[in-house]
Amino acid sequence: MKKPGILSKKVFSVVLIAAIFTMMSFSQAFAVNLKFKDITASKYDWARPYIEKMYLFGIVKGVDAAGTEFAPDDSVKRDEIVTMIIRLMGLEEEAKGKNLPADFPKAFTVPIWARGYVAEAVEKGIISGKDLEDFRAEDPAKRYEVAVFAVKALGLEEEVQSRKNVDLTFTDTYAIPLEARAYVQVAVENGIIKGFPEANGRFSFKPNDKLTRAQAATLLSNLSKKMDNTDMVAGTVEDVDALLLPSIMIKLSNGSFETYNVNTSTSIYKEDDKGSLKKIALNDIKVGDNVRIIPDTSGVKLASYVEVTSKETSTVSEGTPMEGTIKDIDTARSILTMEKSGGTDIVLSLKNNVKINVDGKTALLSDLAVGQPVKVYVIGTDIVKIEAQNIEKKIKGILRSIITSTNSILIIDNEDTSKRESYTISSNVSVKKDGKSAGLSDLIPDDMATITIAGSKVVKIEAESARKEVSGTIKAISFSGKNPLITIEDKDGNNRDFELDKDADIRKNSRSADIKDLRKGDEVDVTLEYNKIVEISAKSVKRDISGTVKVITISDTPAVTITDEKGEDYTFNITPDTEIVKDRKEITVYDLRAGYYLDMEVEGDDAVSIDVTTREVQDKIEGTVLYIHKDAKVIVISVKNADGTKTSKEIHYTDDTVFMKGSSKISISRIYEGDQVIATGKYDSGLFFADTIIDLTISN
Repeated sequence: MKKPGILSKKVFSVVLIAAIFTMMSFSQAFAVNLKFKDITASKYDWARPYIEKMYLFGIVKGVDAAGTEFAPDDSVKRDEIVTMIIRLMGLEEEAKGKNLPADFPKAFTVPIWARGYVAEAVEKGIISGKDLEDFRAEDPAKRYEVAVFAVKALGLEEEVQSRKNVDLTFTDTYAIPLEARAYVQVAVENGIIKGFPEANGRFSFKPNDKLTRAQAATLLSNLSKKMDNTDMVAGTVEDVDALLLPSIMIKLSNGSFETYNVNTSTSIYKEDDKGSLKKIALNDIKVGDNVRIIPDTSGVKLASYVEVTSKETSTVSEGTPMEGTIKDIDTARSILTMEKSGGTDIVLSLKNNVKINVDGKTALLSDLAVGQPVKVYVIGTDIVKIEAQNIEKKIKGILRSIITSTNSILIIDNEDTSKRESYTISSNVSVKKDGKSAGLSDLIPDDMATITIAGSKVVKIEAESARKEVSGTIKAISFSGKNPLITIEDKDGNNRDFELDKDADIRKNSRSADIKDLRKGDEVDVTLEYNKIVEISAKSVKRDISGTVKVITISDTPAVTITDEKGEDYTFNITPDTEIVKDRKEITVYDLRAGYYLDMEVEGDDAVSIDVTTREVQDKIEGTVLYIHKDAKVIVISVKNADGTKTSKEIHYTDDTVFMKGSSKISISRIYEGDQVIATGKYDSGLFFADTIIDLTISN
C-alpha cells in the first residue's frame, strides 16, 4: 500500500518538468531573501545554521538597509539582545507600543525603537534587580549578563535562588560577579551557553567578553530548544525522495502526514554527538529520523530549513541489545522507559520472567534505579533481559556517627533532604579528610562530608573538619546576600567564597574592627565553622603607585584615575582621611587637575596619601587603527593589554598634531585602517589628545 502524501514515481514528464521549473523559481526567489553576504563559508560555518534559523524565525535581521549584511563579529547591545529574546518568546506584538514604567531609571537612554521590548522585558521579569536600576541600554552585552537574561526568560529564577552552592569549574569563575554565578551555572546546565576550551584541558567562561551577533544567534538557538516555538513543524521521517521530486514526508505527533518539497536553497543540518549542527545533504536523512522543519511562509509546501535531531527505533528484532540509561520504572504497569545513548526515549514492556543482572550478579526488579546504565535485550517491544550497572550517587551533609562493627554503619544528615540517613560502609571504603588520606577512626561527629554510594554501600568518604583555618588575601567583598560574602585567594592562587557569620569576631591590625574596615588586598587568617567565617584577623597591605591624573570623579566618594608608565589605568577612592600634599602644602581633591603627576600610597582601593607634582608628562598609546573619523578628528585604535586581551581607545587630534612616517611628515590621509601607530600626548578631561602620531607601517 502507498503511504498518504507520497507522489507516484510514474508521473507524466510534462508534470515533472513543470514541477522542476516551479522549484527553480522558488529557489531563486528564496535564496535572495535568506543569505547574508558577509557569512563566509570557511570562517562562519560554525554559526551559519543558527544565524539562518534565527533569521527565518524573524529574531535576527541584517544591519544594512538592504538586509544583506549580518555583521557577525559586531557586539550586541543590551537593548538588542533583550529585543531578540522578546521576539523569540513570541511577545513582539505585545511589546509594540508599550511604554516604559514611570519609575524606569534614565528612560531617555533607551532608544525609541527598543522601549516597547524593554518594557515587555521588565514586565516579564527579564530585566530586574541591578539591571533595572542601571539598564545601560546601549552598552555592549557581556556574556554573563546575557546568561542572566536567558535564565530569567525561561522562568528559572526560583531554581537560581534555591541554589545553595555554586559549583562552576571555569578557570575564571572568580571574574563572574557573585550575584550572577548561580544564573551562569543554570544557563550552562541547560545548554544555553558554553565555555571556551583551554590548552590545559579546562574551560574558561570569559564573563566580561562582549557577545558577538554570531554568538548571539547560537545562544538564541539553544534557548529556543527550551521554549515552545510553534514556527517549527516536528515529526518522524516516513519517506525521502532525493532524486525525482526532492521532498520529505513526515509523520506528525497527531498521526497525520505532511510532505515538504526541498530545493537547492533549503538548509539541511544535523546535530552531532555534541549537539552542534553540521550541514548534510537530503540523501543523508533516513527513515525514522526525527526532524524539525521551518516551512516557507509563501504558502507553498516547501521546507526552508530542516534540522535532524535523532533517530528512534520503535521496535527491534529478536536478540537485538539496546544501551542507555533508565529514565523511569513503572512497576504497576510493568513498563520501563529508557533514554538511549542517542538521546531519545523509548518505552518498553517488562516480561514477567525478565532476567535481571546488576554488575554481573542475579538481581531483582527492585534493585534497578533511575539513572542506571543498562543494556536491554528485546523481542518487539518486550524486554527479555536486562544487564545493569550500579550507579554512584553522592550525598553531602554533616556526619553524626560512625558505628564500627562487622557491618560498619555511617549516619549522616543529608543536606538536600534535611533527613538523617544511615548507610552500610564497604569494607574497602576510601577515606580522605581535609584533602589527606585517612581512616574511619579519623572521622568525628560534626565533620562535613561528601559520601559516594555504589551498590547500596558507602565506597568513598571525603570529609572536612567542621572547624578549620584558611589564610590568604581578600579579592572581593560582596553585600548582595543575607550575609557578606568574602572571596579569599589562598597561597596556591585558588579563589574561594566564604560567608561571614553575623556574629563573627573581626580584628584588623591587632585591633577590634568591623566589616567596613576590611579592604580588598588585606592579608587575612580566618577560622571557619562549616565553611562560614566565625573569626577573621586582617592586616593592611599598603603599596606605592605613581602616575598621571587621567580623570577626577567628584561624588559622595571622590576618586582619582591615574595612568602609570606602562599605560595601565588605576582608580582609587579619596577618603576623608586621605592626605594630599602639593608643594609642601596640604590641599583637597578639588585642587587636583588632569595632568598632575601623583606619588600615592594606597591600601586596597583607597588612597592613604598623595604627593602631587605639577610636571608636564607625555603619555603614549600604541595600537592598530580600527577607524578614522576625519570629521570628528578621532582615530580609534585597538590596544593590546598586558594580559593579552584587547581594548579600543580613542586618539583625538587637532590642527597642530604632527603626523610622521619614518622621518617624513605626512597628512592624516596617509594613515589607513590596519596601520600600526604610536601617539604621544596627554589626557584632558578623560580624553587623549595627541601631539604627535607616528605611523609604523611600511607600505609597499
